[in-house]
Amino acid sequence: MYRIVKKQVLNPTVTRMDIEAPLIAKKAEPGQFIILRVDEKGERIPLTVADFDREAGTVTIIFQIVGATTEKLNHLEEGDCLQDFVGPLGRPSETEGLKKVAEGLNNNYFRNGRHTPLMIVVKGGTLSDESFDKLQHYIEDIKGESGQHAFIVLETEASDA
Repeated sequence: MYRIVKKQVLNPTVTRMDIEAPLIAKKAEPGQFIILRVDEKGERIPLTVADFDREAGTVTIIFQIVGATTEKLNHLEEGDCLQDFVGPLGRPSETEGLKKVAEGLNNNYFRNGRHTPLMIVVKGGTLSDESFDKLQHYIEDIKGESGQHAFIVLETEASDA
């Protein structure tokens, strides 16, 4: 079982959770994802690894409530546990600057003005406090038709480590 160590509601439909998963945090890289299952009878859903803390052994996920599983996930609180949390999966993203990240995006998402891009600078593999505040403000201001998704473009800078 994987314990929820922190839950933060970013807006009425978007939630951030830090999950205790030391083996995944140890191996996670930017651009990878996990697959989770809320309970024994639940469906498996993939979610992007939004952040990880190797020292604390936690993995951060940010999700939008769009169906039954994310609704059920959102009802869990700090201290509750997930049935399954598998990963990291997928090929890590190239993090050599914005151009390589942007080249991998599907421009169809931005056609017809239905999706709004946002760029956040990541320093040393984690969001700066200023960028996290900007992200939270942006998410709170998202408007549009039901079911639309915002798109986030991350620009990375080399770690000083």
